[in-house]
Amino acid sequence: AGTYKFVYSVTSGGQTCTDTAQVIVLAKPVIADGSATICAGESVDLTSKITNYNTYLSPVWTVGTAGGTAVATPTSVKPTGTTTYVLVAQNAAGCKDTANVVVTVNPKPNAGKDTTLACVNAANNTLATSYTLVPSPAGGTWSQLGTTPTTATITGNNVTGMSVAGTYQFIYTTTAGCKDTVAVTVAPCAGCVKPNAGADAANVCQPTSTAKLTAVTTGGTWAPIVSPANPSAATIDASGNISGLNAAGTYKFVYSITSGGQTCTDTAQVIVLAKPVIADGSATICAGESVDLITKITNYNTYLSPLWMVGTANGTGVATPSSVKPTGTTTYVLVAQNAAGCKDTANVVVTVNAKPSAGKDTTLVCSNGNVPSSVQLSAAPTGGTWSALTGNPTGATVNSSGLVSITNATAQGKSFDFVYLVNGCQDTVKVIVPTCAAPCVESSVTLTGAPVCSADVQTYSITFSVTNKLGIVKVNKGTLTGNNPYTVTGIPSGASVIITDSLSAICKSDTTIVGPNCNCNPPVPVLLAPSLTACIGDTFPTLKATVVGLATVEWFSQQTGGAVLFTGLNYKPSGTVTANTVFYAQARSTDPTCPTAVSTSRVPATINAQSCIDTIDLALKKSINTKVARVGDVLTYTIKVWNEWTKNATGVEVTDSIATTVQFVSGSFVVSRGTASISGNVIKWNIGNIEAGGDTVTLRYQVKATQAGIHLNTAEISKTNEKDKDSTPGNGKGGEDDIDQECFTVPFELCAGQKLEVGVPANLTNVQWFKNGGTAAVATGNVVLFSEVGTYTFTATNQTCPANGCCPVIIEAGTNCCPVEVCIPYTVKKVKK
Repeated sequence: AGTYKFVYSVTSGGQTCTDTAQVIVLAKPVIADGSATICAGESVDLTSKITNYNTYLSPVWTVGTAGGTAVATPTSVKPTGTTTYVLVAQNAAGCKDTANVVVTVNPKPNAGKDTTLACVNAANNTLATSYTLVPSPAGGTWSQLGTTPTTATITGNNVTGMSVAGTYQFIYTTTAGCKDTVAVTVAPCAGCVKPNAGADAANVCQPTSTAKLTAVTTGGTWAPIVSPANPSAATIDASGNISGLNAAGTYKFVYSITSGGQTCTDTAQVIVLAKPVIADGSATICAGESVDLITKITNYNTYLSPLWMVGTANGTGVATPSSVKPTGTTTYVLVAQNAAGCKDTANVVVTVNAKPSAGKDTTLVCSNGNVPSSVQLSAAPTGGTWSALTGNPTGATVNSSGLVSITNATAQGKSFDFVYLVNGCQDTVKVIVPTCAAPCVESSVTLTGAPVCSADVQTYSITFSVTNKLGIVKVNKGTLTGNNPYTVTGIPSGASVIITDSLSAICKSDTTIVGPNCNCNPPVPVLLAPSLTACIGDTFPTLKATVVGLATVEWFSQQTGGAVLFTGLNYKPSGTVTANTVFYAQARSTDPTCPTAVSTSRVPATINAQSCIDTIDLALKKSINTKVARVGDVLTYTIKVWNEWTKNATGVEVTDSIATTVQFVSGSFVVSRGTASISGNVIKWNIGNIEAGGDTVTLRYQVKATQAGIHLNTAEISKTNEKDKDSTPGNGKGGEDDIDQECFTVPFELCAGQKLEVGVPANLTNVQWFKNGGTAAVATGNVVLFSEVGTYTFTATNQTCPANGCCPVIIEAGTNCCPVEVCIPYTVKKVKK
C-alpha cells in the first residue's frame, strides 16, 4: 500500500519535458478469525468473537462462504450443528477483508427419565432414600439442583440420603460442559400429610372480582373459609378460580386433602383493595384562553401518579394539565391511584365558547384636513355589546351598538380601543385617528441627462432634479447621493428605478425612470497584447481579447467596414507573417434583445514582423517579499530580466497582469532601465535594449492587500525585435523561461456556525483538497464549503503548481463574531381585555 508515482517524458528540440502521474494503493484491513463453542439449543453473539469489531464498516455476515446465506441477527445465532460464519467488512478507505467464526455445537446429554420411588414400608413409614441414575453418554458429573427437600449425597451415578419425601432434581454435566436435568420423587408413605395450598394470590383492585389460587399439592379441593366470613359471598372452583370478590377486604380459602381416613388442610388468601372515587369536573372558557385541569378535581393532591389523556383513558397524553388551551369543547380524562395502587378515572369537560371578532383595526382617512365624525363598528357574532377600553384618551366615545362618535378637534393624532363582549367572551379593535395635514401639491422629477452605463455594463447611473420638492427623496434601486440635483449609481442594467418624494405616508409622489439595457452598448474589447512580434515566415500568433458584459468579439482586417474574419475571444489568423499586419476587434452584443448592437469603435492588434536570423535568449523571474499577508499590508514584487545569449536584445517589453483583488500603490515603480506604467491592472515595462552576456534589469513596485483570498499575477516578456531561442514573447504559455507567476494569500476569518465557499477554475479535473499538510483528502470538487479553521491546499489531475509553489487557502477563527446591533423602533401599548 502507498502512493506510486510515474514520470512521462517527451524529447523534442534537444530537450526532455516530463509530467508526473500517480496511483494510490489503499491498505486493506486485517480481520482476525474467531471461534465459539456452545451446547445444542444455545445461541452465541458472533460480533463478540471478532477483535475490534466496532472499528470495521459495513459488516455483512453469511453462512459457510462470503456468498452464502445472509445472517439477519449476528448478535444471536443458534446453529443446530457446527457451522462456519463468514464476516465481510471494510475499513474507512473502503477496502475489504473477510474473517471466519467457527461455532462448534456439542450435543446435549440425556440425564435419564424422571422417576418416583415408592414407600418401602408404610407400616413403619420407611422411605426409599437411594437411587442409581442412568445418564447418556457416560463420563459426566452429577450435582443437585438446590437443597429441597433436603441435601442428598451423590457418588458417581448413585444418590443416597434422600431422607425427606418430595422431588429431588439433579443436573448431569458432560465433559463438554453441556447439561440435562432429571427428577427423582421420593413418595411419602400412606397417611395424611398437610397439603401445600400454594402462595397467596396477588392483591387485586376494585372493580376486579376474580382471582386464582394454585395449590402445590394435587388431588385436593377448595372451599371458602367459614369463620370469619369473607367480605362477600365469593366462590372458588376445583381449579382455584375465584369469583364474586364484590367488596374490599381479605378473602381466605381452605384447601383440603383426605388420606388414610384423615383430612388435612392449608389456607391461602387474596386481598381486594378499595379503589379511589374521583369526582368529575368541568370548566367553561373562551377560545384562546387556557384552563388549569388540576383545579377542577376535588382533593387532587391526595391522588398518586396522575395521568391526563384527551377523550379516553387511552387517548393522547396531556403534557401540561395545569395549562391546556383547547380549540373546541374537549373531554379530558384523569387516571390516578390511591396509596394502595388502585386506580380510578374522572372526566373534566372543558366547554370552549367562540371568541368574537371585533373586526380589523382601522385607520381613518383624512379628507380636507378632517376625519369622519362617526364610525360604525361591526362584530361577529351579533348580539353583543360595545364599550370603550378604560384609559382611552378623550375625543371618541362608543355606544352599546358600536357607533363611535369622533370629536375632530381633540381626536386627531390619537388611537382608541373598543371592547366587544358576547357570551362572556370579548375581543378588542383599535380605531386610529391620524393627524390630518393640509393637501399636498405633487412634485416633478427631471433628468439632467441620459442614463450612463458603467464600465462593466452591469449597472447604470442617472442625475435628476426635483421641482416643488415635498420632503424626503428616496429610490428603490441603486445608491442615492447629492441634494437637488441628485445622482443615483449602481442601478442594475435594464432595471427601472422609482424615485419617491414624500412628505408623509399620504403626501408623496412616485416617478418611474425606465432603465437602459447596457448590454446593448457593448464596450470596446480589451486586447491582452495590442502589439505582438512574430518572425517572418512563421504562422500568425493567437490574438486574445476580453469584453465586459453580454458580448463577444468580431475580428476584421480593416478599421471600418469589411467582412468578419472570425467571431470569438481568441483568433489565430491563417497563413504566415510576411510584413507588419494590423487586425481590428469590435464587440458585438449577445443580448437577445439587441443582437445588432456593436461597440463604438474597433481596437487594433498589431503584428510586428521581424527577421529572425539573429536570435536572442532572454529570461524572466518574478518574486515577492512574503507569501502570507494581512488586509492592509503592503507587498513588494520584483521582476528581473536578463540576457543569456551572446547577442544584444532590442525593443524589449514586459507585460505584468496584477490581480484585480489588490490595490496598486501609486508612485511605487522603481526601474533600473526603461519606463513603467499601469493601466487598469496591466503594467507595461518598456525596457529597450538588454546587452549580451548576462546584462540584467529589474522592476520593483508595491501593492496593498485589500481582501482575503489568494492573489495571483503573471509577468511575461511580451515583445522583442529579435526571435528568442527557447520562448515566444507574449504567447502566455507557462513553462517557458520568459514568463513567471507569483502569488500571496490573505487568511479568511470564519465565525462559529459559518461556512466558507472556496472554488478553483472549472477546467481543473479530479480536484482534491487537503488540510494542514495532511495526505488524506478532506473534500473533493471544484467548489467546496469549509467550516473549520486550517490551511487548505488542492491538487488536480491537469494542473501543477509553478516552481515557486502554490499558495494555500488559510482559514482562521474570526475575531469579530458578534452580531451587528440593529436599532428597531417599537411601540408598547397596554390593552385591557
